[in-house]
Amino acid sequence: MINGCVRRCARSPHIWRLAAAIIGVLLAAARLPAETPPAPANVIRLKQHTDNVYSLVFSADSRLLLSAAGDDRAIVWDVEQRGVRATLQHDAPVYSALFINGDREIVTATGSGEVIWWSVDSGQRIAIEHLHQHAVYSLAYQPGAEWIASGGGDTDGGDTTIRIWHARERKVLRELTGHTRPVYGLAFHPTQHELLSASGDRSLRVWSCDDGTFRTWVGHTSDVYRCDYSPDGNRIASGSQDGSLRCWQRGGDSDAAISLRIKQPIYTTKFANSTTIASVADDGFLRLHDSKSLEEMWKQRAAGSALYALAFSHDHRWIAVGGGDGIISLLAPPGKY
Repeated sequence: MINGCVRRCARSPHIWRLAAAIIGVLLAAARLPAETPPAPANVIRLKQHTDNVYSLVFSADSRLLLSAAGDDRAIVWDVEQRGVRATLQHDAPVYSALFINGDREIVTATGSGEVIWWSVDSGQRIAIEHLHQHAVYSLAYQPGAEWIASGGGDTDGGDTTIRIWHARERKVLRELTGHTRPVYGLAFHPTQHELLSASGDRSLRVWSCDDGTFRTWVGHTSDVYRCDYSPDGNRIASGSQDGSLRCWQRGGDSDAAISLRIKQPIYTTKFANSTTIASVADDGFLRLHDSKSLEEMWKQRAAGSALYALAFSHDHRWIAVGGGDGIISLLAPPGKY
């Protein structure tokens, strides 16, 4: 009886069609990457980019959000309207973008080594400078001195020179040399003529913008990505491919750093305020840490793939994150940061 049932089932085209459909679904599921989770009530999604989002920054009044991505575009978003105000088309991936000169202009950095100035009002290019020989991965802005810093490189090191520009005159004021691998992160000290850099050579450096001298911090065991100063300028935060978040005393030694390992590459770290550090990582989570102990205070999954970019709005309403799926998420923070 059983053999007869097996023979009848084997001859049934419906059985085979059902089996083929099940196998097809299983194979397709195995090929699919993790999906971005549905947006909870405290999250707004902005969808326009079709490649990795590498950089995010809010305007001073928090009404605009600027994103840079691997689809050769930087996008200016109207935060209140949840829409696109301007699209800045490039000829190469855009790795970093900033508002400058009272938010009247934008500067972007590309994979072809260009640093480009744009008008916010018109969305048109103002100037293009091409002094970097390889990709420019990071920009920083010091509004008081009207300085822009740019840095990058390539997989073999390449042009790792950091250049400091005058933001309005668009000319190079100083070149800083010393890193042996690409420069991935830059940040100006909030009050001093000082620049912080993070590099694929596993080090951070603090440079004097006046004479080019520097001090080196070591401790990470792999590429160091974005870096940031605390609001008072006394501490430094860094994240690395080695899966660790570190907080350093600016006036201390490398050995004095506190460290937290989350076992996921950490692509961006940023001080929310003097007591809180935020990080985004390869697992798609946004985390908030106590700045003194690095203890994890809160986390939320914002994407089904890596997160590369992070920004805080100045009105304390939003934390923006973006990454490998091209989607930007605006998250309402847990309390006022």
